[in-house]
Amino acid sequence: MDDLSDVLLGLMIAAFLGHVFTLLRWRRGWNKSNLVPKDPKRESKTQAAAFDVVVPVRNEAQRIGTLLDDLKASLGPMNVRVWVVDDWSDDDTVRVAESHPLAPEVVSLSAITSRGKPQRGKKSALLAGIEHASSPWVVTLDADVRLGPGWGPAWQRGLALIDETCGAVAGPVRLWTGNQSGRWAEVQALDYAAQMGWSAAALAHGQPASASGANFAVRRSTYPDTRNLGASGDDALVVQSLHRQGMKVSWLPDQNAIVSTDGALHLVEWTHQRMRWAGKAKHYSFHAKRTAAWVMVAGLMPLVCASWWGMGPSWTRAWTAVCFWVVWNVMNVAYVRPVAQWFGLRHPWQAWWRLAWSQPLQLPFLVLASWGWLSPWGIASKPQWKGRTCTT
Repeated sequence: MDDLSDVLLGLMIAAFLGHVFTLLRWRRGWNKSNLVPKDPKRESKTQAAAFDVVVPVRNEAQRIGTLLDDLKASLGPMNVRVWVVDDWSDDDTVRVAESHPLAPEVVSLSAITSRGKPQRGKKSALLAGIEHASSPWVVTLDADVRLGPGWGPAWQRGLALIDETCGAVAGPVRLWTGNQSGRWAEVQALDYAAQMGWSAAALAHGQPASASGANFAVRRSTYPDTRNLGASGDDALVVQSLHRQGMKVSWLPDQNAIVSTDGALHLVEWTHQRMRWAGKAKHYSFHAKRTAAWVMVAGLMPLVCASWWGMGPSWTRAWTAVCFWVVWNVMNVAYVRPVAQWFGLRHPWQAWWRLAWSQPLQLPFLVLASWGWLSPWGIASKPQWKGRTCTT
């Protein structure tokens, strides 16, 4: 038992030092990603930056009208074509889109076949929209996001500065619209801000690991087909695939470009969302797997600390464990707080406290769910969304 206790103590010390190094690297990357490049010809280039918008939808009759309202207000007189690609909806999504004053182009996957087979799924919808678009760049949006009035001009300004070696630009996404309230929503918003922070940092360091397809620009000529890598991953797998092809992926450092969406409404939805994200990790490149592995290890360290204390309870160990946990989370707050501020998120101390307690429990909970141990409580072992699984 003493030998195992010593091993855990050594692991805690090594993880602590590794966490200091990692958070400092992420902080430097975040700061670097938000340095807006200077270009004396920016204004003339801005006029030449052209893009189309592609929105893949499935059963979004309650949301697509609101998004199109936002697009109409944001794009204004800009010459931007909007493509709504319907992925076999069985509600009024198509009718709502076709009757909207913005008059988007509507494409239905049900009318598209490839090698004699009907096309289905979000990735096929994105590919169909990109094939129909005519501008050099396409910005993809999810139907459930909200846009500010400066969203369109922000993308026009940002894309004007992109060079030919860049294949995609990751836009900022906030998991908070103001419609939700309460502790659960605040924790999800801060947790996702942390993900956005290290995603932007990885892009700044030239090692793309993830992005969000909810606000994502791609160059039409280099967009990769990742359907052979599963139904999910229309964002992270795309940026990693472009990186392997020698293309750069950039971050759009403009708060006007932020899109907002609500977090999961309940535990089942949250669990399926996180399981879906984790399911595509097997296709990640090495550096992305390394980052994902470290995030998991960092999340579990408070549990390791508690186990070390439990192997030989004493006041000395108790104080050591408490100090470790407090300092660990103070470092986390120091890293996430500037990101949360940049995204305009509320971050009361109670939310940090709840995030500190919930993060170590996330991975064990998801493992139990994937094993099917939580099925009696309505949590299926395979993630589902919009009536589909990762294989349909």
